[in-house]
Amino acid sequence: MKYVVKLGGAGLENPSLLAGCTRAIADLVRDGNQVAVVHGGGVQLTRMLTALGKQSEFIAGLRVTDAETRDVALMVLAGKVKQEPVAPLWARLASRRSA
Repeated sequence: MKYVVKLGGAGLENPSLLAGCTRAIADLVRDGNQVAVVHGGGVQLTRMLTALGKQSEFIAGLRVTDAETRDVALMVLAGKVKQEPVAPLWARLASRRSA
């Protein structure tokens, strides 16, 4: 079976929630399922923009993304946020293979 799992940015900041998600995903993979994991990161992006002195702008709940915001989003989402769920998941999968 194929699954798509969405990990929201706020959930990525909760270690016990992230650990539970990585356990569940590893179990799905171990059982032969194909799992695609997508992540949020709006919380982390807003925090980084604030640290850089740039205020986030939203219209009807959607972030307005100018070129500068886009560049910061790429840095945050493809860097730190991407690695947070991936590293513990790979570690869990590797430990299950060697067990």
